[in-house]
Amino acid sequence: RILKKIKKEEKIQIIFHAAAYKHVNLLENNISLAVENNIFGTKNLLDVFNYRNCEIVIISTDKAAKPKSVLGATKRISEIICQNYRRYQRINSKIKIVRFGNVFGSKGSAVELFIDQINKGNPITLTDFKAKRYFMSIQEACNLVINVTNLKENRKIYILDMGEQILLKDIIYKLANLKKIKKSQIKIKKIGLKKGEKLFEELSISKNIQKTKNKEIFLVKEPEHTQQKVDSFIEKLRNHHFSMNDKILRSVIFSFLSNEKWNFKKMYLSFLLILIGF
Repeated sequence: RILKKIKKEEKIQIIFHAAAYKHVNLLENNISLAVENNIFGTKNLLDVFNYRNCEIVIISTDKAAKPKSVLGATKRISEIICQNYRRYQRINSKIKIVRFGNVFGSKGSAVELFIDQINKGNPITLTDFKAKRYFMSIQEACNLVINVTNLKENRKIYILDMGEQILLKDIIYKLANLKKIKKSQIKIKKIGLKKGEKLFEELSISKNIQKTKNKEIFLVKEPEHTQQKVDSFIEKLRNHHFSMNDKILRSVIFSFLSNEKWNFKKMYLSFLLILIGF
């Protein structure tokens, strides 16, 4: 209702859809709300702002690539809905999907926690000494979503060249150094990976990464799903996601995504068979 009111009263040409629940640990225990906001929130936006002169930029996350968390799974499903609308020409608006890495210093991030613990002189809690993440600055994030509006390709997913992943323990030492605290004075407490957390992230499922005219932005082509499969899944979620317990709902979501890994293996096998002449 609110979206329809905004559409009626405002002459909107570009929408940057960044609304989502994004904290991995919180969503593991609030799956129905993750579905409601991250999946149906995206679908509602597409359905309301479906007119020819509108461009919609969907903000996704690197956690959507081979997701292990509820956050990653719900964001990947929102990507699939967008892909499905584009593939079957079910929408007049232009839709572009952008995957972010971790935005450095964003609200509720690990970096914010590290800074707070350093300031208080507490031990720094770290999931694993080998844990690493992609990072981007707030300015890079803003530039990415603005610059993709100037790029014509809208069938694939955009990602930023964020360089190599950074070890979280190295970030802790760097933050301490900025506070004039010696490395030897920092105590790091390993707490182990929580449910849904990965040791490291990936930017794509298929690894099919292509260049764009902007040297800092790349395209990735990800698996697509049939209209019938997506519609059936969405209908099942819409009717039952609040009545399912979290264990069942988590299983339903990840079962829907399970064949994406299989699709990649099938593509790789087909490529090998072509090479050897079968």
